[in-house]
This record gives sequence, structure tokens and C-alpha cells, in this order.
Amino acid sequence: MFSDSHRTRTVQRQVLYNQVWAQPMTKVAPEYGISNVALANICKKLNIPYPWRGYWRRKETGKAVKLFPLPQNLEPAKQAATI
Repeated sequence: MFSDSHRTRTVQRQVLYNQVWAQPMTKVAPEYGISNVALANICKKLNIPYPWRGYWRRKETGKAVKLFPLPQNLEPAKQAATI
């Protein structure tokens, strides 16, 4: 039997965007039972910006970091992902 983290789920763009900017992808991805690389690919497919390499280190040390806004997506098929 699969654990909750391995169930297929549909997640909205806004929710995924909020998650990847709240904590590193290496922490978010296991919640969906996928790798951080797979999560990055999903973000690219749905046009969801995510933190660049070094973002979390800079934030952790109190340096200025830029948050990229979620662009509007007019394609209905790209409003959510099934993971």
C-alpha cells in the first residue's frame, strides 16, 4: 500500500508556486513522492517560476533575494498538475 505522499494528486499552479517559494524543492518534492528535478520540470511545464540555485543560502544569511511573481497563465490545460 502507498503512503499519502505517493497518492496521485492534482495541485493548482498557485498552490505549487506558494510551496516552492516557501521552502526548498528538496523538501516540497518528497511530499508528492517525486524528485526535486521532476518538480522543477513540472514547474517549467506550468510556467511557474521557482528559486534559483543559491536563493535559500542567500535568504538564510539575510541577504536580499528577489521573488519572481507567478505569471498569468491563460491556457486552461496548464492551470494544474496531476502528480
